[in-house]
Amino acid sequence: MPSGPFLGALLCLLPGLALADASVPPIPDTAAGHALASWLDAFNSGDSGRLESFEKAHAPWLSLDRQVGLRERTGGYDLVSIAGSGKLWIVFRAKEKASATQTFGSLVVRSNDVEHVSLLSLAAEDAKAREIVLDEAAPSDTH
Repeated sequence: MPSGPFLGALLCLLPGLALADASVPPIPDTAAGHALASWLDAFNSGDSGRLESFEKAHAPWLSLDRQVGLRERTGGYDLVSIAGSGKLWIVFRAKEKASATQTFGSLVVRSNDVEHVSLLSLAAEDAKAREIVLDEAAPSDTH
């Protein structure tokens, strides 16, 4: 097989692949960032078994039926940006895969059990943003 045409085609594709990767914001290497990445992975898979596994391990308070329904309606989410983050919290913006609708989200993990998600909030872009308020007894995280 001649390598010239194949190599030329590959070289033409590489800049496009690099640009596509550059549009995905990096998720911080924190407990909250890991939880967000895990949730997005399970949610975007469309597999109710993976969603159920995430919920059992990290957020047993989530409703599997509501998550599956949301996934069917949105088609999943593409991460658009990270608005802010600390070790235990992250605020992000995502776009529904099934439409142009954007969503603001926030996720918080417990300080005494970072594997446990204590808050996962999603709000439509046009909804008034909510402020995350930590209980006074909870240690604050300003990193």
